[in-house]
Amino acid sequence: APAWESLRPNAGCLAETPSPHSARYALDSAQRETLREVVAHAQELREPLTAAARAQHDLTRLNCTACHVRAGVGRPRPEVLASFSGNGDLGEEGRLPPSLDGVGAKLRREALEKVLARPGSARPYLHARMPRFASAQVSGLAAALDEADVRRGEDQIPEFAADLVEAGRRLGGAGGLNCAQCHPVAGTASRGIQSMDLTLMAERLDPAWFRAWMENPLVMRAGTRMSALNMRGISQR
Repeated sequence: APAWESLRPNAGCLAETPSPHSARYALDSAQRETLREVVAHAQELREPLTAAARAQHDLTRLNCTACHVRAGVGRPRPEVLASFSGNGDLGEEGRLPPSLDGVGAKLRREALEKVLARPGSARPYLHARMPRFASAQVSGLAAALDEADVRRGEDQIPEFAADLVEAGRRLGGAGGLNCAQCHPVAGTASRGIQSMDLTLMAERLDPAWFRAWMENPLVMRAGTRMSALNMRGISQR
């Protein structure tokens, strides 16, 4: 086969009217232009992909962008958007799959791998469900997302301490920050809307991301129903 660099994007099978000696693939204009662009950037395609490019490639290959958005790419098509449903009390968060922007800095590496290849659901209020992929299909995606998105701090989970369990119960309860008004706890339904179970947070979320989320959730996700918290007050309590 000829070298990539010697290919001509307007000749051979990519010509508007291929010669009798060229293969004829009945390409439409959009397919022809896409292939021409590939040929025109042949040298660039030899360069190693960045982690962000590898992640976006796999998200496209696995059709994740049919439901999720990352870097402005993806989202359900208009003709199927109305088919997504869920908990109406949560607005768009309650029916549409979450954005994948910064997900490698949000979720711990183990949680990313679990989401991609194991059964389970952290968002029971969404009626849409993630497909299960074979491990070989997603083996590099979690690593690429983890490498591409810069974490806010070191991913260190605090050591277990019994007094912190009681402090957490007080902070999350009605006499504290009232988190249990919207969040289930260990499978026990909340008193209001049914958001994500609080007991999933430690195993899923990067601690630095979680703190930034609590301080200013609207900056992290526009339109969220989550309320901003006074972190200085929490530390004192």
